[in-house]
Order: sequence, then C-alpha cells, then structure tokens
Amino acid sequence: MGSEVKDRIHYLDTAKGFGILMVCIGHACTNRSSAATCQMADLIRFVTLFHMALFFFINGMLYQTKYSERPVLGSFKKFRAYYFPFVKYNLLFWLLHNLFAKFYLISGRLDAKDYAYEGIRAYVVSFVKSIIGFRQKFAGAMWFLEALIVISIVFIFVDFVVTKLVPQRRILFLTITIFGIVLINRLLNLSEVPHVPESLTQMVYWGLNGLLFFYVGYLYKLYAWNEKLVKHKAWLVPLLLLIVILAVVIMRPRVVSVITNDSIPVYQSVQGAFVGITGMKGLPLLQYGLYVIVGFCGIVMVIILSQFRGIAGVKILKTLGKYSLHIMCLHFLAFKCISLIIIMVYHMSIERLAEYPVINDVNGLWWIAYTVSGCLLPVLVVKLFEIVKCKICSLHGKRAKV
Repeated sequence: MGSEVKDRIHYLDTAKGFGILMVCIGHACTNRSSAATCQMADLIRFVTLFHMALFFFINGMLYQTKYSERPVLGSFKKFRAYYFPFVKYNLLFWLLHNLFAKFYLISGRLDAKDYAYEGIRAYVVSFVKSIIGFRQKFAGAMWFLEALIVISIVFIFVDFVVTKLVPQRRILFLTITIFGIVLINRLLNLSEVPHVPESLTQMVYWGLNGLLFFYVGYLYKLYAWNEKLVKHKAWLVPLLLLIVILAVVIMRPRVVSVITNDSIPVYQSVQGAFVGITGMKGLPLLQYGLYVIVGFCGIVMVIILSQFRGIAGVKILKTLGKYSLHIMCLHFLAFKCISLIIIMVYHMSIERLAEYPVINDVNGLWWIAYTVSGCLLPVLVVKLFEIVKCKICSLHGKRAKV
C-alpha cells in the first residue's frame, strides 16, 4: 500500500497481506463503542500495537533517495501518489452518500457525517471538504494516506537539507532531526492547535507520529538489517511474538490499574499513543515510547515471518498485499454485507445496518465473517473492474484499427 518501486521486494507483499488482514480484524472485532469492552479485546490490542506502523515501516523501506535530490518535484510526486487514491475513493463515497442514506447504510442518528445532503449547496460544500481532506463516512481508514503525504514531504525536505549541510554525517544528523521532530510533536500535542481545523491538525499529528517508523524502515533497508536478522528467524520470531503477547497482557485494564495503582487513566491499548487521547496530558509521551518498542517488535516479526518458506508463497496473502490500498479504502463498506446477514438472521431492525464499523453487541464468530468480507470483497470488486476496463480498452483498440 503506497509503494512505487518497480522492482518489487516480493516478501513485502506478504507482509502487507498480514498488515491489511490485521486492519480488517481490528475493525471487525470492534463491536462496542469502547474497544476495551469488546469480546475480542485482546485480539484488538494485539493488532493495533503495530498494524499501521507496519505500513509506514514498509513505505520507508521502499523510499528512494532520488526524491530528496529534487525536493519540490519529489514532494509533488509523493503527494500525487497518495492524494489521488484518497480523493478518488472519497469522492466516490461523496457521490453515493445520499444513496447510502436511502438504503440505511448511514443514518442521521449516529453523527453529522451520516445525514443525507439536502440541496445543491450541501453537496457542493461536502464536495469541497472531500477534496481538501474531510473524510467521508466509509473513508475513515484513509487517514493513512493523509499521514503518508505528511511523512513523505517532511522526510524529503529534511533529507535534502541535511544532505546539503552535512553530507558526510548525513545519517547521524538525519536521525537527530527526525527524533527531534517526533519529540516536539508529542510534547506540544500538535493534534490540538487552537483555531486550526481538526482534520488538518490530526493529519499532521498522525504523520509526524508515523515518521519514526518510516525512517527506521528506511534504515532497515539501507543497512541491510533484514539479511542479518533473517538468519536467526527460527528463534527470533517466537521471541518477538512473546514480547507482543506480553504487551497485550500488560495493557489489560485490570493489569494497568494494578501496576499504576490507579494513578494513570486506563487506556484501551498502546495504539492510543499513536492517535492521541484527549485529556491525557503528560501520558502520551510514555505511551508513545511503549508503542514504539513493542511496535518495532511486531513489525520485524511480520517482516521476517513473511520470508518463511511455507508462508512467503501463500497466494492469498500476496494478493491481499497487492490490493491492500483498495482493501483499506473499501473494507468498511464491505462489512455491510455481513451486517445485513446478521440483521436477517436475528430479525433486527434494518436501521441497525447503519451501525459502524460493525453491528454492536453481536458476539460469537461473526468477526471472522466480517474479516473475510472486508478482505475479499474489495479484491473481487477491483478485479472485476480491471477486467471490464481491459475489455473496454480492447474493444476501443480494435475499433481504432478498423
């Protein structure tokens, strides 16, 4: 998701497959307003510890220094690469907004994003917002693309300046600068800037949080750390898995309460360090430190696991990885198919179809059905679109020859 390199590192497709699978699992299991009280709360904590950081890390591995050599052009190319998919899907959801409302996919009972647009003015205002970064209801997961825009542009210009000023100690000063930017972002809490639209501040905040994972991914590839670590994969993967599981256990609300003697507010998971939690002054930096340590353990675990002989060639994972961007953008909408089935099975009101991301308080194994739907339906839809597009282009080419 978000890669532009022609020479594909094939095991990264498998790693992205794992990543997007975890994204869908995390959302499929969130069947209550608080993730901490969900049936599969531990599974949610596990995947949210590193699933989005994994994608930032992979994009860092795929970064090419040619973008830093001409920063303006490089920034434009990166902006175009991430902005176009974002606005394409966002405008698709904007165009279908009232249709979604008519068929109960969204409802005014939930929040302002769900009301049907009334009149041309409402459509125009929403159109403008959709172009400048306001995410439509089903585009919630696309904050990732906005964050990548910030990460890429910041890294390109920082690398350009550092390379010009201290070329012989580029990595040293690049590291100091990146860590400084991340630290300032955490200490100043740039997600809450007065008189600045929240959508903009959150985009910058999320991007600067992800910058560290992007940069370490860049170093991981630059210094060939993968080649060194993969030699020890037999014991390293189980060890890293154990660390992540231990973090999940520690992050349970009861354990947090005991460890801190109730002096620190209980948070849902270390993922809260990434997006930021309102009202937790002084704690986010501590959270972020824990998130970084455990996050890197999870990331390296997935990267190395994706190179195991029996896993690297799994076609379904590689396919999910190649279509990860489309899955990211469409899986919330794909969830509605399972929600409709649940409504029919349990004879619920059709209005509950609007519940987001899944129908609340329905336990059991439905999260598996949601996950399968969220992963596979977007792939099938996009593949069908590609087939139709090829057919049309083929017919057009034949007519042109005639």
